[in-house]
Amino acid sequence: HRVALPGEKLPYTGSFEPIWTQRKTVAADRVEPRTFYLYHSGDGDNAGLAGLWATQDGGKSWERRFYGEIAPQSRHAAKLRAVPGQAGHLFFTSGVMGAGDTALRRSVDGGKSWSVIRGSSHVDDVAFGKAARGRAYPALYLSGRMRGVYGIWRSVDNGASWQRLTDFPLGRLDQVT
Repeated sequence: HRVALPGEKLPYTGSFEPIWTQRKTVAADRVEPRTFYLYHSGDGDNAGLAGLWATQDGGKSWERRFYGEIAPQSRHAAKLRAVPGQAGHLFFTSGVMGAGDTALRRSVDGGKSWSVIRGSSHVDDVAFGKAARGRAYPALYLSGRMRGVYGIWRSVDNGASWQRLTDFPLGRLDQVT
């Protein structure tokens, strides 16, 4: 049995019409059981559904937490990630499709509000690792640019500072997926 978002026009949701690009726009909360987040592009006949949706009952009912695009150009290669051990903490990137604002976004309230990770741009993806010694928050990893320099970056202080981990031959690397 499929449950539609409120007002969704079926049988096709219209979310993310370009089917050839890789995106990951559903994330399970890593702390709250049965809580999932869904980013809807609003494509097709469902323009009014654009935004971030959440369910706390395993998908039986959904509520919109954020209206519209979280970041510009997020209809192609968007990725939504939930932070392990941190209820309601999410990261979002529009991926790298075109020019403009391609910074990494973060929410600490289950997607109701978003802030930009300063210095980030052209972010392909974000991931998490074990917290550094003496720290409670997981290490953050991103593939993209920090202060204009491309690479794989790590933050062990909740995004306050970033260290580049890799240097690529000729300064080029294929898009991280």
